[in-house]
Amino acid sequence: MPRWDSVFTKIKRPLIVVLLPFLLSSIYFISQTKASVCACVVIYMSILWITEIIPMAATALIPMVAYPVFGIIEAKELCFEYLTDANFVFFGSLIMAIGIESVKLHERIALMILMATGTNPRWLMLGFQVSTAFLSMFMSNTATSAMMLPIVTSVICELDYCRRRHKKGAENVVKRDIEEICFKDSKEKDRNTYKCLLLSICFSASIGGIATIIGTGPNLIMAAFLDDDPNEKEIEEVLHQVLEKKYTDLGPIQYSEKVISVLFASMVLSWFFRDPKIFPGWGYLFPHG
Repeated sequence: MPRWDSVFTKIKRPLIVVLLPFLLSSIYFISQTKASVCACVVIYMSILWITEIIPMAATALIPMVAYPVFGIIEAKELCFEYLTDANFVFFGSLIMAIGIESVKLHERIALMILMATGTNPRWLMLGFQVSTAFLSMFMSNTATSAMMLPIVTSVICELDYCRRRHKKGAENVVKRDIEEICFKDSKEKDRNTYKCLLLSICFSASIGGIATIIGTGPNLIMAAFLDDDPNEKEIEEVLHQVLEKKYTDLGPIQYSEKVISVLFASMVLSWFFRDPKIFPGWGYLFPHG
């Protein structure tokens, strides 16, 4: 006879999918409005998305069935939202991203940029930032980060191996995987370098995602919203007139503004070129005391 725990494991997922709507139906019986039904569907989809009990793509199709059945919106109007131009652009970009990943073109682009920037930790981080931001312009941020992470972890493993070999000598030093590295034994400077490399991937993917319309989903949503606004040109003209009037009211640039601008630019340049790390700065001209 099969054990009950193994049977429950097999039916756990479909059981949650079926019973969860009955538990959430208590929200509807409190107010009995369309808003409460919509809230039940949203909470239901949120739980399924977070737990991934069923594929996320299947969860996204639940409103196509639930909203018309409960009278929230007609199926004809709802299906139009699934087939907007923005969604088709995003869908096409995902297909292109899958094609790039399948032939490993993304790895070639990333490694070419890294080889061009060099192996110095500062230039290496810049190489990761440039390659991640460039790829994120045409791929989703999540896919780009997931693609670049194995390259970063392999670089961290190589850096850890070089540090230990330099410290202990070439004998009895074995290259370790990322899970085997004890970062507590590393120097604080090395740990900060590893953190910067990992964080540079996240921030660069977000920065590159805002460069193009297909870089990330919110860009497409905003583009679709602006295209649907019939008064967009009129609003732009009004805003331009307001800004132009504000600038005209300031009058001609004053002598004090010019002086402060020069001082501010000089201060920023002095900070940067004192010790830029890439090349000797003006700070080396004065003895340390």
